[in-house]
Amino acid sequence: MRIIYFLLIAEIAFAQQSKSIVSYSNKRETTHHLTSGNTGFQIGITSNAGGIINELRIPVPGTNPANWDVMDVQTDSYGRAGQSSIRDGAHRSRYNPTQAGFNESLGTNCVILDETKNVLLKNATTNKKMLVGPFQLALWKADGDYDFTQYEGPVTNLPSTGNRLYDDSYSSSDQTKPDHSTADPNDTVVIPGDSSNSDDDNLAEDSSITHADEIGSPFNYVGTYENYAGLEVNSETIQTAVIRHYYEYRYDIKPNHSLEQFVNGFIRKDAGANDDPSYAGQSILNTTKFTDVTLPNNPTLLKTSPYTTTYQDLSSVSCAWSIRMDLAKWAPQWRHVLLNDGTWFTQDRTVNKVLSDNRPQAFSEFFMISDDPNSNGTTGRSLGFYRPKTDVNRLPIIGRRADGTPIDKYEYDRNGEFTINDSYTRTAAMSWIGFKGGLDAIINPNALTGTNNESFRAEYYIFYGTPVEIIEAKRILDNYLNISYSSKDANDYGTRKLNTALAIQDNERPNQLIYPNPSPNGIFNLPIHSNYVVTDSNGKIILTGEGTVLDLSKFENGVYFLRINDSVFKLIK
Repeated sequence: MRIIYFLLIAEIAFAQQSKSIVSYSNKRETTHHLTSGNTGFQIGITSNAGGIINELRIPVPGTNPANWDVMDVQTDSYGRAGQSSIRDGAHRSRYNPTQAGFNESLGTNCVILDETKNVLLKNATTNKKMLVGPFQLALWKADGDYDFTQYEGPVTNLPSTGNRLYDDSYSSSDQTKPDHSTADPNDTVVIPGDSSNSDDDNLAEDSSITHADEIGSPFNYVGTYENYAGLEVNSETIQTAVIRHYYEYRYDIKPNHSLEQFVNGFIRKDAGANDDPSYAGQSILNTTKFTDVTLPNNPTLLKTSPYTTTYQDLSSVSCAWSIRMDLAKWAPQWRHVLLNDGTWFTQDRTVNKVLSDNRPQAFSEFFMISDDPNSNGTTGRSLGFYRPKTDVNRLPIIGRRADGTPIDKYEYDRNGEFTINDSYTRTAAMSWIGFKGGLDAIINPNALTGTNNESFRAEYYIFYGTPVEIIEAKRILDNYLNISYSSKDANDYGTRKLNTALAIQDNERPNQLIYPNPSPNGIFNLPIHSNYVVTDSNGKIILTGEGTVLDLSKFENGVYFLRINDSVFKLIK
C-alpha cells in the first residue's frame, strides 16, 4: 500500500536572544539507524545536524558490523556528511541554506521520529521510515569567502549562552586585499577578521541581532528516509537494500535579516571557488542572476506578473545531494553509468577519478560504484544512486498554503540540467558521490498573494547489492513509480504517469479534523484514538501519549506541533 505523506509545517519562531538555531555537538554521534534488506546494510543519521547521513554500513562477511562504516573519520564533520543543500546564484553562491548547520562543528539540532512508534528513537534498527524535522535551515558559513556574522568570541570561551558567542572559523586577522571597485589598481580594501567586533555585511547590527538572526534562513526543512526493501509491485518484490530520501526546503518564513546581509556585503577573498579574482571587495549581490518568473497555472497568485526576482528570492539556484566516503574503508574501483538507451558506460575510477563534464549527453540519472568490473556482475559489492524522473523531481517547485496544505496546480518545472557527480578523490582520502543541478528561482512569500509560499522538493534512492541485484531492484522500483522510458533522446523524460502517491499531498484539510484549533483552554479533540507526540516551536518534545483528547492546558499559550503517524499539525493555544 502506498503511503500518502501529510507533513504540514508552519513557521518556527526563535525568540530568545541567547539561543541560536545551531549548537556544538558530537560530530561523530549517530543517533538513528535505518536498515534495508537482509545483508545488514544500514544508514545512520544524526539529530545533532539536521538528520544528515553520517554513517553508511557496507556489509563485509565474517567481520564485525561495528567496522562496516565506510564514511568513517574522513566525514567526521558536518560539511562532509551525506546531505542536501541549495545555493543562491544571485548572491554569488554564498547564500547557502544547508541541511547540516552553519559550519563543521555547529550543527542544527532536530527531532527525528519513527513512523510507527512516534517517539524519539536512539539507535533503532528496525523501523521502516524516519521523519526528520521540521526545523529552520541555517546558512552555511559561505565557504569562508564572506563573513556575515559578527565577532563570536574566543574559542576558549565556547560554548556560551551569550548573544553571539559562536566561533565561525573565519580568520582572526584583518586582511588587506586589492579593491577592484575603484579605478586605481593600487587601491586596497581591508576585510575585517574576527579579531574585531565586525563582519563584512555593512549593516549596523546592535545587540538585539542574535546569532539566529544572522544565520537563520527563511526556509524550513522536512524530510523522510524510507526503507523500500520488501516492496511488492505486481507480484514482484524488491529483494535488495533500497532507501529513499525525500525532502523539502519550504520558504514559509517571511524574508528575514539573513537575506539583508547579502545585499551590501563584499567578497572576502581574492577569489572564491566560483569567482573571478576581480570580485574581491565587491558586493556579494550579482544582479545579472535575477530571473523573470510567471505562474501559468495560477497567475493570480503572483502580486505582479511577470515577476522579476529580488534579493529576497533565490535566483539561479544550484542544488546538491551527496554522500562522501573514506577511501581507507572502501574504494570501489568501477563506475557504471546507465545510458538512456539502456546500455552502460563503465570507467575505472582509479584512472578516471572524476566523471568528466565531457561525458555522453545520453546519461540517465542512475549509476553504480562497484567492486565488480561488470555492470551486470553477480559478486561485487556495489552502491547504486538514483534520481528518478518522477513528478517530484520533474516539478520540484510546489505551492503551499500557510497551514502546509498544497495549492492545486501549483507545480512547476524550473529545473536546469541535473548531472551525476562522482569524484573518486575529492580529497586525497575521501570520495564524493551524488548529483548536482539547478533551479531558475524560488519565490519569497511577500511576492505571492495571501499567505501562500513555495517549496523546493526532491527525492533520491540509495541501493546496495551486487550490480545485477541493484538493476533488478531499480526495474521493480520504476514499475512502482510508473516510470517508463520510451525515447533515446537525452532531453525526453519518456512516458511519465502522474505519481501523486509519492508527492506530499492532501485531499482533505486535516487541521479541520482536530478541534477546536485554536483552543482557548488547550484541550484538543482528535479524530480517532491516536498515538501522538507534541513538540514546541523549537522542536523539543514536551508531551507523548495516546487517546482521543489532547490536553495542553498546563503549557503556556503559543504554537505547538502535533505528530500523528506521518502527519504534523500546527496547534494554537
